[in-house]
Amino acid sequence: MTHLINESPYIKHSKVEEICRAIIREKLDAALLDRYEGALLGVLVGDTQGLQYENMTADQIRERRQGRPLVLEPFRRMNQAYTADVDCPAGLGSDDSTQTILLAESLIVDGFDPQQQFEAYREGFFSKKGIPFGENIGWGPSTIKKLEEPFLSTTLSAHSEGLITDGSLMRTAPITLWKRGTPSEIVRLAGIASAVTHNSPIAMELCSAYCLMLEDALAGKNQKEVLASIRARSNLFGRDTQEVLHTDFSTYQAPQSGKAMYHASTAFSVAIQAWLTSTTFEQAIDHAISVGGDTDTNAAIAGALSGATYGKAAIPKRWLVLNCKERFERAALALLLRNNEVA
Repeated sequence: MTHLINESPYIKHSKVEEICRAIIREKLDAALLDRYEGALLGVLVGDTQGLQYENMTADQIRERRQGRPLVLEPFRRMNQAYTADVDCPAGLGSDDSTQTILLAESLIVDGFDPQQQFEAYREGFFSKKGIPFGENIGWGPSTIKKLEEPFLSTTLSAHSEGLITDGSLMRTAPITLWKRGTPSEIVRLAGIASAVTHNSPIAMELCSAYCLMLEDALAGKNQKEVLASIRARSNLFGRDTQEVLHTDFSTYQAPQSGKAMYHASTAFSVAIQAWLTSTTFEQAIDHAISVGGDTDTNAAIAGALSGATYGKAAIPKRWLVLNCKERFERAALALLLRNNEVA
């Protein structure tokens, strides 16, 4: 039964698969599956909501929203890859959720294979094969440049001149869903998964820290407990990452201009602040978007943590009217099954 589910991740309307999933769900920890689905869907929902406001300042977002709640609606944005305005349909996601689902499916089918991950991202961007939205929106120029180069295993080690932007932090949640229960492996593999495109020490270590926090959230710890836990383990990381982990998130002010808006440390800090100060999934996403900048990435990270904390059931149903929702749900189920196999 497990084999059938794991080897058919792209079937959308098979009655047989639907029955198999229902049987398997009955045998799984329902609360844990809700958190798994919440974490993966949290990336998708945060991305689709945040993309509508990407690259805007906090003031610009306030002016555009006029106090309205977040909704899914058509919007217009600049595509960084092609430097041209793009009319986007409601519910469109970006490279954040695209790379997340490509990583998740790679782990499910191939195990941990950095070269296969690299090829999946490259094929996703250049041929659009396998991407969930039919458009490759939001891919950063630095990531694109990296994907134009041959894969080299030597780049999987930390390098002081590696990319420090947030383009890997947004996608690494599946590492935790796959390796939950083995924190040392989560740290190691999340760092390598980052280094596939972003191999600066700060990018790699923040991916590892984020994935450890996600593991604690899946275990049912509240925000204060999760933060205390990662701070207690901050000696796993270098000085720069330790400084980020010990930020006073209650007073953190996100940069409103320049390259710092897209740093991994900024995305991490904005997302943690949004998640820490929330009591609902919707509050966390709203906060992550309201500060401006790389709003899709900030909200995707906050969405994963909030989904793991509050569960799928806490995600507003009006935000889940997305064509690729079932693909993310299938991946969450398969990752939990893979995790149970290892455990």
